[in-house]
Amino acid sequence: MFSYTHPAADTSVFVLVDMQEKLLAAMEQDTAARIVTRHKIMLGVAKELQIPVIITEQYPKGLGRTAPELSGLFREGWPLIEKTSFSCFGESNFRKEIERRHFKSMILMGIETHVCIQQTAIDALSRGFQVFLPADAVCSRNEKDMSLSLEFMRCLDIYVTSTESVIFSILRDASHPSFRKISALLK
Repeated sequence: MFSYTHPAADTSVFVLVDMQEKLLAAMEQDTAARIVTRHKIMLGVAKELQIPVIITEQYPKGLGRTAPELSGLFREGWPLIEKTSFSCFGESNFRKEIERRHFKSMILMGIETHVCIQQTAIDALSRGFQVFLPADAVCSRNEKDMSLSLEFMRCLDIYVTSTESVIFSILRDASHPSFRKISALLK
C-alpha cells in the first residue's frame, strides 16, 4: 500500500549526524566538500522555514567537534547532542528531544552512511517516522559501503532522494512565501 506523504516544515526535523572535523577529514576531499555545501543549504532552509535541527557528535573527545563551517551556522535552540551509540536513538538525550515534539518526518544528513546514518534511519523507521535521506548530503569513507547502505535502506522504504527533492517537497509550490529565498540558496 502506498503511504508516502510529502514532508512538511511544521512536522519535520533535520538531523545533522556527526559532521566532525576528524571524521570529515577521513572522507574523500571532493565528497566532503560536496556534502558540506549541501548541509549549508539545508541549514539555510531550516532557518528560513523554522524547521528544527538536531545536531549530533560521535565521541567528540576523540573525534573533535562539528566542522566550523557548519557550526558557525547553528541557531540557538538547535540542540547539540554528544553520543557514543552509532544510532542517534541510542542516546537518551536524542530520544528525549524527539519525544517532546510531534515530528512525522525525519531528514537525515551527515556521516557515515553505512553506520550512524543507516542505524538512525532504521531506528526512526521502526518508531513510525517517514525517513528521508538526501543521498547527496551523506557519505562514507568507502564508496562501496555507502552504495550498499543506500540500496539496503531503499529496500526498507526509507526515501533515498536528493537535497533539492526534499526541499521542493517541503515547499510544494512556487507560490510559497519562501520560494525565492530558498531558490537563491540552491544557486
